[in-house]
Amino acid sequence: MTMSEVFDGLATIYNQQRPRYPHAVYALLEQLVDPTPPLKILDAGAGPGVVLEDLLPTFGPLAEYTAVDISADMVATGAERLPEATWVHSPVEPDLEQRRDLALITVGQAAHWFDRPRFYAAAIQALRPGGVLAIIQNNRDYTRGGFAQAWEELAEAYSPGYTRTYRDFPYAQELAEAFAPADSDHGVYQAEWTLTRSPEDTRGRALSSSKMQAALAAAGDTFEAALDAAIAANTEDGEVSHTMITEVYWVRKAA
Repeated sequence: MTMSEVFDGLATIYNQQRPRYPHAVYALLEQLVDPTPPLKILDAGAGPGVVLEDLLPTFGPLAEYTAVDISADMVATGAERLPEATWVHSPVEPDLEQRRDLALITVGQAAHWFDRPRFYAAAIQALRPGGVLAIIQNNRDYTRGGFAQAWEELAEAYSPGYTRTYRDFPYAQELAEAFAPADSDHGVYQAEWTLTRSPEDTRGRALSSSKMQAALAAAGDTFEAALDAAIAANTEDGEVSHTMITEVYWVRKAA
């Protein structure tokens, strides 16, 4: 299965069910980015526009927005939702290698899919002096038990090859090393918050995941029964809640 095929068919449920990022993420980006025009912004691995939908009001109509994704389904859905951006159906790395003078590159929940050494090298060339690259992700805090832990146990039991640490990459170190010299600026932002949803939406959120789709393909009804049992066991007063951790790994190219 190609990378595109992993996500084709998931765009609608992905858009409906994927948790968004806290407002503070976009406040941070606004603080980091020099607004001097032309303000060119690229969202890499854009999906249906989960990051882009909040970038648009953050930087306003005078910025130029491009969204790049390898999935034709994601691009078609995103272009319909957010026509203010230019949508490109392509792997991120070769597209980025052709670009210059970007003020901001964002990556939401996608960097682990990239050829990151190639991506970082392309980003360095594509960013203008003082331009910012921000890798953004939401993770479930499974250390506190509850449905977050049950989710990981389900995925590990039914999704072939899955481990709960699959997104534990040293992004901060990678960015610092890729963007040497030392006068490039970099940092990490982290926030905890609680995701609360109905059991039905919790089920939809689970099935929007490519990892849970792999579990469904591998185990079918057995997996669905286990998922429903986990949701039922963690429903309290008609809701399922668990802690999320949002992280932003950012670097600003030397001026």
